[in-house]
Amino acid sequence: MINFIEYTDRYKPDTIELIIQILVEEYGFYEFKKSIEKTDFNQYKKKGGKLWLAINEDNEVVGSIAVHRKSRHTVKLEKVYVKKEYRKNGIAKMLWNLALQYAIEKEYEKMTVATYENMKTAVAFYKKNGFIECENVRKRVKDEKHFFLSLHM
Repeated sequence: MINFIEYTDRYKPDTIELIIQILVEEYGFYEFKKSIEKTDFNQYKKKGGKLWLAINEDNEVVGSIAVHRKSRHTVKLEKVYVKKEYRKNGIAKMLWNLALQYAIEKEYEKMTVATYENMKTAVAFYKKNGFIECENVRKRVKDEKHFFLSLHM
């Protein structure tokens, strides 16, 4: 059974481990390891958002998703990760529903997300959930893909 909770510092080591396991070890973004280890996950709450975690029956973090305010009308989606052995079980979809519901309740008009070209599962997930690819505004970051979703339903 998977439970979905809001982030607390009790889960910081597990959250760091989850992100490193996926972003660094699975996808090879070794340059991000040090910054991940230093991340203040409370930043999402400070920026008018939230970070949710998927917790398994052994109280381990197996997934995450976060949103934070970018502007009055725009929220950014981040930290969308699910451990490999837990994928295809609907966990990403349940995390996504938490983030989407939050953004709609807060009356944001648009959601943005960035990922990398080689993270094909993430690209497919965003497209499947209605995101539209848009121009990469940070041209200095090679292979980065940007998407947006209109929240006017």
